[in-house]
Amino acid sequence: MAHLVTLIPGDGIGPEVAAAARRILAGTGVAIEWEEVRSEPVTERRGHRYIQADWLESVRRNRVALKGPTTTPIAEGHRSLNVTLRQELELYANLGHEYAVFEAVHGSAPDIAGQDKANPTAITLSAVLLLEHLGEVAAARTVRAALKSIYRQGRHRTPDLGGTTSTAEFTAPAVTAGEQMAAGKPVRA
Repeated sequence: MAHLVTLIPGDGIGPEVAAAARRILAGTGVAIEWEEVRSEPVTERRGHRYIQADWLESVRRNRVALKGPTTTPIAEGHRSLNVTLRQELELYANLGHEYAVFEAVHGSAPDIAGQDKANPTAITLSAVLLLEHLGEVAAARTVRAALKSIYRQGRHRTPDLGGTTSTAEFTAPAVTAGEQMAAGKPVRA
């Protein structure tokens, strides 16, 4: 039976790093049925932005979510969508009595959005915690080991780490490791 999980891609680099994490998890063979919800907040006439109602409805229905980064203005503008989500679901450290939201805690980096330069490590590690929460411990271990191997080898460094590796090129060895695990083969990340 597939795990039902809400996916909130976020904005900026959110959609591309969320897609990378989703590919990595798919490689493990863990059955996840993703319910992707629109990432854009609602903006009303006075310029205030509000969380999408379907975000809350989906997380309440599925009880678990993976969330990409969302842009939050500093010191002015709309209320943080992250804070709103946590408050509405009564989440503390992103876990509550009924719901769990796993997210990368970094900025949305709009300056590199859509350029295939983003490092998907943070959201992928959040996805590892998601796997553990779902009871998919072997898959979580495989993904974590794949990431460690990628960093140890040093061949796949995204621009934030001084390299030129694209998001897709960084993601590929982690996907391969998951596929090896799912096929019952020794994992070589």
